[in-house]
Amino acid sequence: EQIYEDHELQNAMDAEIIYETLEDEILPMYYEINEKGYSPRWAMQIKNTIAQIAPHFTMKRQLDDYYRKFYSKLLTRSNILTQNHYEKARELTEWKKMMTDSWNNIEIVRVSYPNTTNNAIELGTYYHAEIVLQLNNIPAHNIGIEMVITEKENDTHFYKDVYEMELIEERNGRAVYSLHVEATWSGVYEYAFRVYPTHHLLPHRQDFPLVKWI
Repeated sequence: EQIYEDHELQNAMDAEIIYETLEDEILPMYYEINEKGYSPRWAMQIKNTIAQIAPHFTMKRQLDDYYRKFYSKLLTRSNILTQNHYEKARELTEWKKMMTDSWNNIEIVRVSYPNTTNNAIELGTYYHAEIVLQLNNIPAHNIGIEMVITEKENDTHFYKDVYEMELIEERNGRAVYSLHVEATWSGVYEYAFRVYPTHHLLPHRQDFPLVKWI
């Protein structure tokens, strides 16, 4: 378990735990030799390890994972896209073309967010952000917005957290997205808003790599 951000300190702690476990638990158990020349507790430990851990590293487990996580989902998606003479496949293709043609027409009307430039984020404080976009012919439910928070260290940004904004109003091609969140961490952080397309037929966000940063 990762406890410290300092890798050298974490490695030293992990090594100490390993040596203590060897000295206090494993070695005493291994050398509890009975009159038959073996350690009953050690034998039981090994049997439990084989019974409980080994099945997670068999070829059957691997094939089950492939089927459950990938093959069955791909088959379901294929059936959805190909039914009714590829109706859903055509729908998704037309939607992607519409989004690609309209993506650069999205206009930022207003952005309201907490100013943390000179102030550290306080633990337990609630922060509110609101973004208003003129989407023109793009349906508001096809747009997602996330607040991405990073921590800066030595001119490098490290991911800290992400929050999804909620669509609260849509009128005449203009959409309002809002976020009200409690800070579960404190310190000095930077953040930006990521705008991306959404559709229920997309298998994954990376399947359609359009993105805008605010």
